[in-house]
Amino acid sequence: MDAVSQFLREARGPEFLFAYLIFFFAVFASGLILRGIGFPRRLVTAAGFFLYEGVGCSRIAMASEEGMHKFEFLVIFMIAGGLALLIRVKTTGGSDGHGSCGIALSCGGSSSCGGGGCGGGGGCGGCGS
Repeated sequence: MDAVSQFLREARGPEFLFAYLIFFFAVFASGLILRGIGFPRRLVTAAGFFLYEGVGCSRIAMASEEGMHKFEFLVIFMIAGGLALLIRVKTTGGSDGHGSCGIALSCGGSSSCGGGGCGGGGGCGGCGS
């Protein structure tokens, strides 16, 4: 744990951002795997989101103590990565694994389509239609 703390405190900006990008892909892939084996979607997404954002916040706090002050790119990574993790849960929709037509990102519209999930029999006839 001491090595992680030292890395968060002392890594130069570009090398930390590269490691943070790899960490994002690891969190994203882990989420896909955990969802695939049946873990609750919202729990997996929340855990991944808070883990990812927590590392970014820790970097800002620890590096600030060391006198670093340029965190613009890290904040952009945190916003973009956090949104990617959250949007993914919205596009996969409900607990049955089908997207929800009520979400604009899921089916290209925001109407409820009269019931049923996208592609779930009835409803709006599936995503992308």
